[in-house]
Amino acid sequence: MVSKWSQEERRRRKAELAAQPSAADVEMLELMRRLRPYVSGCELLDNPRAVACHALWREIEIMAEVITGNPQYFWDLRNSHGD
Repeated sequence: MVSKWSQEERRRRKAELAAQPSAADVEMLELMRRLRPYVSGCELLDNPRAVACHALWREIEIMAEVITGNPQYFWDLRNSHGD
């Protein structure tokens, strides 16, 4: 019989491991960080390219939140580097 504490500890450790970004996640975050400047600021225009750029920028933000759990990951990153 497994103790309740043991089950809780296993769940906690599993959640911690799941919360840590994998090597692929870290690489994806870096690629998204490099792409963001090219798709931001387009929302001022009203054409199909600007709409697509804005949608891509929004999805990059959502993906970063899914990976890191931080909805402002790139904003916090920018502020921490003094950009």
